[in-house]
Amino acid sequence: MTRLRLLTNLFPVLLLLSAILSVPAAAIPLCDGVCDGPDDCPDDCAYCGDGFCNAGETSSWCPSDCPPPNCTPDTCSTCSRPSLGVDADGDSIPDQLEYDLAHAFFPAVMLKDVESDLQQAYLYRGKAIPYTIRVLPASGICSEAYKCLEIRYGLAYVRDYGDRGLTAHLGDSEFYALIVSRTQSWPVAQSSPGYWQMIRDFTAAHWGASADSSSYGAYGSCPDYYAGYCDGIPDPNSGERSCYRMTNYEWCASSGCTWNFSCQVPPHCYSSYPASSYVQLYASEGKHATYHTDAECDAGGFDYFGVGSGEDECPNTNLYSLRSFKGELLQNVGNGFVLPPDTTIQHPNMCDLYYVWSNQKFGSPDSTSYYQHFTKPLAWCLIN
Repeated sequence: MTRLRLLTNLFPVLLLLSAILSVPAAAIPLCDGVCDGPDDCPDDCAYCGDGFCNAGETSSWCPSDCPPPNCTPDTCSTCSRPSLGVDADGDSIPDQLEYDLAHAFFPAVMLKDVESDLQQAYLYRGKAIPYTIRVLPASGICSEAYKCLEIRYGLAYVRDYGDRGLTAHLGDSEFYALIVSRTQSWPVAQSSPGYWQMIRDFTAAHWGASADSSSYGAYGSCPDYYAGYCDGIPDPNSGERSCYRMTNYEWCASSGCTWNFSCQVPPHCYSSYPASSYVQLYASEGKHATYHTDAECDAGGFDYFGVGSGEDECPNTNLYSLRSFKGELLQNVGNGFVLPPDTTIQHPNMCDLYYVWSNQKFGSPDSTSYYQHFTKPLAWCLIN
Protein backbone atom coordinates (compact mmCIF):
# COMPACT_ATOMS: atom_id res chain seq x y z
CA MET A 1 0.00 0.00 0.00
CA THR A 2 2.84 2.39 0.81
CA ARG A 3 4.44 1.88 -2.64
CA LEU A 4 1.09 2.36 -4.38
CA ARG A 5 0.41 5.54 -2.41
CA LEU A 6 3.88 6.86 -3.36
CA LEU A 7 3.27 6.27 -7.05
CA THR A 8 -0.13 7.91 -6.76
CA ASN A 9 1.40 11.01 -5.19
CA LEU A 10 4.15 11.19 -7.87
CA PHE A 11 1.75 10.86 -10.78
CA PRO A 12 0.82 14.61 -10.95
CA VAL A 13 4.50 15.51 -10.77
CA LEU A 14 5.33 13.16 -13.65
CA LEU A 15 2.50 14.63 -15.73
CA LEU A 16 3.81 18.16 -15.11
CA LEU A 17 7.37 17.12 -16.03
CA SER A 18 6.13 15.44 -19.23
CA ALA A 19 4.26 18.60 -20.20
CA ILE A 20 7.33 20.75 -19.67
CA LEU A 21 9.54 18.46 -21.76
CA SER A 22 6.99 18.40 -24.58
CA VAL A 23 7.09 22.20 -25.00
CA PRO A 24 8.94 23.08 -28.26
CA ALA A 25 12.44 24.46 -27.74
CA ALA A 26 11.56 27.65 -29.61
CA ALA A 27 8.96 28.47 -26.97
CA ILE A 28 11.56 28.56 -24.20
CA PRO A 29 12.82 32.18 -23.90
CA LEU A 30 16.58 31.60 -24.30
CA CYS A 31 17.17 34.28 -26.95
CA ASP A 32 19.39 37.27 -26.15
CA GLY A 33 18.77 39.38 -29.24
CA VAL A 34 22.29 38.88 -30.64
CA CYS A 35 23.20 36.58 -33.53
CA ASP A 36 26.27 34.63 -32.36
CA GLY A 37 26.46 31.95 -35.02
CA PRO A 38 24.60 30.12 -37.77
CA ASP A 39 22.93 27.78 -35.23
CA ASP A 40 21.88 30.46 -32.75
CA CYS A 41 18.33 31.07 -31.58
CA PRO A 42 16.02 31.57 -34.60
CA ASP A 43 14.58 34.72 -33.02
CA ASP A 44 18.11 36.17 -32.89
CA CYS A 45 19.20 35.00 -36.32
CA ALA A 46 16.21 35.03 -38.60
CA TYR A 47 18.47 35.59 -41.59
CA CYS A 48 21.98 35.45 -40.16
CA GLY A 49 24.41 33.49 -42.28
CA ASP A 50 22.24 33.40 -45.38
CA GLY A 51 23.48 36.74 -46.67
CA PHE A 52 20.48 38.87 -45.77
CA CYS A 53 19.33 40.45 -42.51
CA ASN A 54 16.21 42.13 -41.24
CA ALA A 55 16.42 45.86 -40.61
CA GLY A 56 18.00 46.49 -37.22
CA GLU A 57 19.21 42.93 -36.70
CA THR A 58 22.38 42.69 -34.63
CA SER A 59 24.91 40.18 -35.89
CA SER A 60 28.39 39.45 -34.59
CA TRP A 61 28.60 36.39 -36.86
CA CYS A 62 27.97 38.12 -40.17
CA PRO A 63 28.40 41.90 -39.76
CA SER A 64 28.54 42.44 -43.53
CA ASP A 65 24.93 41.26 -43.72
CA CYS A 66 23.80 44.11 -41.49
CA PRO A 67 25.57 47.30 -42.61
CA PRO A 68 25.09 50.46 -40.58
CA PRO A 69 22.73 53.12 -41.97
CA ASN A 70 25.52 55.47 -43.14
CA CYS A 71 26.88 53.09 -45.80
CA THR A 72 27.64 54.03 -49.40
CA PRO A 73 25.98 51.64 -51.86
CA ASP A 74 27.96 51.02 -55.03
CA THR A 75 26.30 52.11 -58.25
CA CYS A 76 28.00 50.98 -61.44
CA SER A 77 28.18 53.70 -64.09
CA THR A 78 30.06 51.60 -66.66
CA CYS A 79 27.97 48.42 -66.66
CA SER A 80 25.60 49.22 -69.52
CA ARG A 81 26.60 48.69 -73.15
CA PRO A 82 28.72 51.68 -74.31
CA SER A 83 27.92 53.72 -77.37
CA LEU A 84 29.71 53.04 -80.64
CA GLY A 85 33.11 54.75 -80.90
CA VAL A 86 33.73 55.16 -77.15
CA ASP A 87 37.19 54.22 -75.77
CA ALA A 88 37.16 55.52 -72.19
CA ASP A 89 40.34 53.73 -71.12
CA GLY A 90 42.33 54.75 -74.20
CA ASP A 91 43.59 51.28 -75.12
CA SER A 92 42.45 51.42 -78.78
CA ILE A 93 39.90 48.66 -78.13
CA PRO A 94 36.34 49.98 -78.55
CA ASP A 95 34.52 49.81 -75.23
CA GLN A 96 31.49 48.35 -76.97
CA LEU A 97 33.61 45.41 -78.19
CA GLU A 98 35.04 44.96 -74.68
CA TYR A 99 31.51 44.85 -73.27
CA ASP A 100 30.30 42.36 -75.91
CA LEU A 101 33.29 40.06 -75.42
CA ALA A 102 33.09 40.19 -71.62
CA HIS A 103 29.43 39.15 -71.69
CA ALA A 104 29.82 36.57 -74.45
CA PHE A 105 32.64 34.66 -72.72
CA PHE A 106 31.70 35.10 -69.05
CA PRO A 107 31.76 31.51 -67.75
CA ALA A 108 29.00 29.47 -66.20
CA VAL A 109 30.67 29.02 -62.80
CA MET A 110 28.74 26.34 -60.93
CA LEU A 111 28.24 26.89 -57.19
CA LYS A 112 27.29 24.22 -54.70
CA ASP A 113 25.53 25.54 -51.59
CA VAL A 114 23.07 28.37 -51.02
CA GLU A 115 24.54 29.88 -47.84
CA SER A 116 28.28 29.43 -48.25
CA ASP A 117 28.46 29.93 -52.02
CA LEU A 118 25.50 31.43 -53.87
CA GLN A 119 24.61 34.02 -51.26
CA GLN A 120 28.24 35.08 -50.95
CA ALA A 121 28.49 35.85 -54.69
CA TYR A 122 28.41 39.53 -55.63
CA LEU A 123 26.36 38.84 -58.74
CA TYR A 124 23.65 37.05 -56.75
CA ARG A 125 23.45 40.04 -54.42
CA GLY A 126 23.09 42.39 -57.38
CA LYS A 127 26.58 43.87 -56.94
CA ALA A 128 28.88 44.57 -59.90
CA ILE A 129 32.13 42.65 -60.40
CA PRO A 130 35.15 44.08 -62.28
CA TYR A 131 36.76 43.01 -65.51
CA THR A 132 39.72 44.27 -67.51
CA ILE A 133 40.81 43.67 -71.12
CA ARG A 134 44.20 44.26 -72.72
CA VAL A 135 45.90 43.59 -76.05
CA LEU A 136 48.52 40.82 -76.02
CA PRO A 137 51.88 41.42 -77.73
CA ALA A 138 52.14 39.93 -81.21
CA SER A 139 53.92 36.57 -80.94
CA GLY A 140 53.32 32.88 -81.63
CA ILE A 141 49.71 32.14 -82.52
CA CYS A 142 48.96 35.79 -81.75
CA SER A 143 51.45 36.98 -84.34
CA GLU A 144 49.44 39.93 -85.71
CA ALA A 145 48.65 43.27 -84.08
CA TYR A 146 45.39 43.13 -82.12
CA LYS A 147 45.15 39.41 -82.88
CA CYS A 148 44.57 38.36 -79.26
CA LEU A 149 42.92 40.01 -76.27
CA GLU A 150 43.25 38.94 -72.64
CA ILE A 151 40.14 39.21 -70.42
CA ARG A 152 40.31 38.94 -66.64
CA TYR A 153 37.17 38.73 -64.50
CA GLY A 154 37.03 39.44 -60.78
CA LEU A 155 34.75 36.73 -59.37
CA ALA A 156 34.04 38.52 -56.10
CA TYR A 157 32.49 36.92 -53.01
CA VAL A 158 31.52 38.54 -49.71
CA ARG A 159 33.28 35.96 -47.56
CA ASP A 160 35.46 32.89 -47.76
CA TYR A 161 34.11 30.15 -45.49
CA GLY A 162 37.50 28.40 -45.26
CA ASP A 163 38.36 24.70 -45.07
CA ARG A 164 36.17 22.88 -42.54
CA GLY A 165 35.35 26.25 -41.02
CA LEU A 166 39.03 27.13 -40.58
CA THR A 167 40.66 30.27 -42.03
CA ALA A 168 37.30 31.87 -42.83
CA HIS A 169 37.54 35.57 -43.59
CA LEU A 170 35.72 38.57 -45.03
CA GLY A 171 36.28 39.17 -48.74
CA ASP A 172 37.17 36.55 -51.35
CA SER A 173 38.81 37.93 -54.51
CA GLU A 174 38.70 35.00 -56.93
CA PHE A 175 39.34 35.59 -60.63
CA TYR A 176 39.28 33.92 -64.05
CA ALA A 177 41.24 34.84 -67.18
CA LEU A 178 41.04 33.90 -70.85
CA ILE A 179 42.41 34.79 -74.27
CA VAL A 180 40.24 35.38 -77.31
CA SER A 181 41.63 35.45 -80.85
CA ARG A 182 39.94 37.14 -83.80
CA THR A 183 38.96 35.20 -86.93
CA GLN A 184 38.70 38.26 -89.20
CA SER A 185 40.82 41.33 -89.81
CA TRP A 186 40.99 43.82 -86.94
CA PRO A 187 38.74 46.43 -88.64
CA VAL A 188 36.05 43.77 -89.18
CA ALA A 189 36.50 41.96 -85.85
CA GLN A 190 35.76 45.14 -83.88
CA SER A 191 32.12 45.00 -84.94
CA SER A 192 31.00 41.71 -83.32
CA PRO A 193 32.00 39.14 -80.67
CA GLY A 194 31.05 36.52 -83.25
CA TYR A 195 34.44 37.11 -84.90
CA TRP A 196 36.31 35.97 -81.80
CA GLN A 197 37.12 32.56 -80.28
CA MET A 198 38.59 31.53 -76.95
CA ILE A 199 41.94 29.72 -77.29
CA ARG A 200 43.32 29.77 -73.73
CA ASP A 201 42.02 30.22 -70.19
CA PHE A 202 43.26 30.18 -66.62
CA THR A 203 41.32 28.99 -63.57
CA ALA A 204 42.74 30.53 -60.40
CA ALA A 205 42.54 28.15 -57.45
CA HIS A 206 44.54 29.24 -54.38
CA TRP A 207 46.91 30.99 -56.80
CA GLY A 208 50.32 31.57 -55.25
CA ALA A 209 49.51 29.66 -52.04
CA SER A 210 51.01 26.35 -50.92
CA ALA A 211 47.82 24.62 -52.10
CA ASP A 212 47.95 26.24 -55.56
CA SER A 213 45.72 24.18 -57.86
CA SER A 214 45.41 26.73 -60.66
CA SER A 215 45.33 25.45 -64.22
CA TYR A 216 45.88 26.70 -67.77
CA GLY A 217 43.59 25.38 -70.48
CA ALA A 218 43.99 25.22 -74.26
CA TYR A 219 41.15 25.21 -76.78
CA GLY A 220 42.53 24.52 -80.23
CA SER A 221 46.19 25.15 -81.16
CA CYS A 222 47.08 22.80 -78.31
CA PRO A 223 50.87 22.82 -77.87
CA ASP A 224 52.85 19.61 -77.55
CA TYR A 225 53.60 19.16 -73.86
CA TYR A 226 57.22 18.31 -74.72
CA ALA A 227 57.78 21.15 -77.19
CA GLY A 228 61.22 22.71 -76.68
CA TYR A 229 64.90 22.07 -77.35
CA CYS A 230 67.82 20.12 -75.87
CA ASP A 231 70.72 21.86 -74.15
CA GLY A 232 73.73 21.17 -71.93
CA ILE A 233 76.57 18.63 -71.98
CA PRO A 234 75.83 14.94 -72.63
CA ASP A 235 76.81 12.14 -70.27
CA PRO A 236 80.19 10.73 -71.42
CA ASN A 237 78.76 7.21 -71.16
CA SER A 238 75.87 8.01 -73.49
CA GLY A 239 78.00 8.03 -76.63
CA GLU A 240 76.48 11.36 -77.69
CA ARG A 241 78.70 14.28 -78.67
CA SER A 242 76.18 17.12 -78.59
CA CYS A 243 72.86 17.85 -76.93
CA TYR A 244 71.74 20.32 -79.56
CA ARG A 245 70.95 17.74 -82.25
CA MET A 246 68.54 15.79 -80.02
CA THR A 247 65.04 16.63 -81.21
CA ASN A 248 62.80 15.05 -78.58
CA TYR A 249 62.48 14.98 -74.82
CA GLU A 250 63.15 11.23 -74.35
CA TRP A 251 66.37 11.24 -76.38
CA CYS A 252 67.60 14.35 -74.61
CA ALA A 253 66.83 13.12 -71.10
CA SER A 254 68.36 9.67 -71.65
CA SER A 255 71.62 11.29 -72.78
CA GLY A 256 72.05 13.33 -69.62
CA CYS A 257 71.15 16.61 -71.34
CA THR A 258 68.60 19.22 -70.25
CA TRP A 259 65.33 19.69 -72.09
CA ASN A 260 64.17 23.31 -72.17
CA PHE A 261 60.40 23.41 -72.44
CA SER A 262 58.96 26.01 -74.79
CA CYS A 263 56.15 26.64 -72.30
CA GLN A 264 56.83 27.45 -68.69
CA VAL A 265 53.51 25.83 -67.79
CA PRO A 266 52.11 23.70 -70.63
CA PRO A 267 48.31 23.97 -70.65
CA HIS A 268 45.90 21.07 -70.55
CA CYS A 269 44.13 20.59 -73.88
CA TYR A 270 40.38 20.69 -73.15
CA SER A 271 39.35 20.86 -76.80
CA SER A 272 40.90 20.42 -80.23
CA TYR A 273 38.90 23.42 -81.42
CA PRO A 274 38.63 27.02 -80.19
CA ALA A 275 35.58 27.78 -78.03
CA SER A 276 33.11 30.07 -79.76
CA SER A 277 31.22 30.79 -76.53
CA TYR A 278 31.55 30.56 -72.75
CA VAL A 279 32.54 27.37 -70.93
CA GLN A 280 31.29 25.76 -67.73
CA LEU A 281 33.55 25.87 -64.66
CA TYR A 282 33.25 24.80 -61.02
CA ALA A 283 33.77 26.74 -57.78
CA SER A 284 34.81 24.84 -54.67
CA GLU A 285 32.39 24.78 -51.76
CA GLY A 286 33.00 27.58 -49.28
CA LYS A 287 36.42 28.52 -50.72
CA HIS A 288 35.25 29.43 -54.27
CA ALA A 289 38.49 28.38 -55.98
CA THR A 290 37.75 27.93 -59.70
CA TYR A 291 38.34 24.71 -61.64
CA HIS A 292 37.80 23.38 -65.15
CA THR A 293 36.20 20.11 -64.02
CA ASP A 294 34.53 18.58 -60.99
CA ALA A 295 37.31 15.97 -60.73
CA GLU A 296 40.03 18.66 -60.72
CA CYS A 297 38.17 20.47 -57.98
CA ASP A 298 37.77 17.39 -55.78
CA ALA A 299 41.53 16.80 -56.01
CA GLY A 300 42.46 20.44 -55.38
CA GLY A 301 43.29 22.51 -52.33
CA PHE A 302 45.03 21.45 -49.13
CA ASP A 303 45.53 17.77 -48.37
CA TYR A 304 45.18 17.68 -44.59
CA PHE A 305 45.08 13.91 -44.14
CA GLY A 306 47.56 12.70 -46.79
CA VAL A 307 45.00 10.77 -48.80
CA GLY A 308 46.10 12.20 -52.13
CA SER A 309 43.17 14.55 -52.66
CA GLY A 310 42.50 18.03 -51.36
CA GLU A 311 39.90 19.69 -49.21
CA ASP A 312 38.12 21.37 -52.13
CA GLU A 313 34.74 19.99 -53.14
CA CYS A 314 32.54 20.92 -56.11
CA PRO A 315 29.03 19.99 -57.22
CA ASN A 316 28.62 16.93 -59.42
CA THR A 317 25.35 18.18 -60.82
CA ASN A 318 24.31 21.54 -62.24
CA LEU A 319 23.24 23.60 -59.24
CA TYR A 320 23.65 27.39 -59.33
CA SER A 321 25.38 29.16 -62.21
CA LEU A 322 26.95 32.59 -61.69
CA ARG A 323 26.21 33.37 -65.33
CA SER A 324 22.49 33.32 -64.53
CA PHE A 325 22.94 36.43 -62.40
CA LYS A 326 25.41 38.54 -64.40
CA GLY A 327 22.76 40.74 -66.05
CA GLU A 328 24.26 44.22 -66.45
CA LEU A 329 26.70 43.71 -63.57
CA LEU A 330 30.03 43.30 -65.39
CA GLN A 331 32.01 46.48 -64.75
CA ASN A 332 34.80 47.60 -67.09
CA VAL A 333 37.49 49.06 -64.80
CA GLY A 334 40.02 49.85 -67.53
CA ASN A 335 43.55 48.55 -67.74
CA GLY A 336 45.31 50.22 -64.82
CA PHE A 337 46.97 52.95 -66.88
CA VAL A 338 44.23 55.09 -68.40
CA LEU A 339 41.12 54.61 -66.31
CA PRO A 340 37.42 54.98 -67.08
CA PRO A 341 35.26 57.16 -64.80
CA ASP A 342 34.13 54.32 -62.51
CA THR A 343 36.78 52.05 -60.95
CA THR A 344 35.14 51.21 -57.62
CA ILE A 345 32.96 48.26 -56.60
CA GLN A 346 31.25 47.50 -53.29
CA HIS A 347 33.63 46.62 -50.46
CA PRO A 348 32.93 43.12 -49.07
CA ASN A 349 31.77 44.70 -45.81
CA MET A 350 28.79 45.83 -47.92
CA CYS A 351 29.23 49.34 -46.57
CA ASP A 352 32.29 51.03 -48.11
CA LEU A 353 33.58 51.34 -51.67
CA TYR A 354 36.55 49.33 -52.90
CA TYR A 355 38.96 50.93 -55.41
CA VAL A 356 40.05 48.13 -57.75
CA TRP A 357 43.45 49.60 -58.70
CA SER A 358 44.50 50.63 -55.17
CA ASN A 359 46.31 47.39 -54.23
CA GLN A 360 44.12 47.35 -51.12
CA LYS A 361 43.34 43.92 -49.68
CA PHE A 362 39.85 42.80 -50.67
CA GLY A 363 38.42 42.73 -47.15
CA SER A 364 40.62 40.89 -44.67
CA PRO A 365 44.45 40.63 -44.79
CA ASP A 366 43.98 37.05 -46.06
CA SER A 367 42.31 38.21 -49.27
CA THR A 368 44.43 39.26 -52.27
CA SER A 369 43.93 42.66 -53.89
CA TYR A 370 42.38 42.83 -57.34
CA TYR A 371 45.30 44.99 -58.43
CA GLN A 372 47.54 41.93 -58.08
CA HIS A 373 45.05 39.63 -59.80
CA PHE A 374 44.71 42.03 -62.73
CA THR A 375 48.39 42.93 -63.20
CA LYS A 376 50.46 39.85 -62.28
CA PRO A 377 51.69 38.23 -65.55
CA LEU A 378 50.23 34.88 -66.54
CA ALA A 379 52.35 32.20 -68.19
CA TRP A 380 50.32 31.90 -71.38
CA CYS A 381 51.67 29.27 -73.76
CA LEU A 382 51.14 30.74 -77.25
CA ILE A 383 53.68 28.81 -79.31
CA ASN A 384 52.77 27.83 -82.86
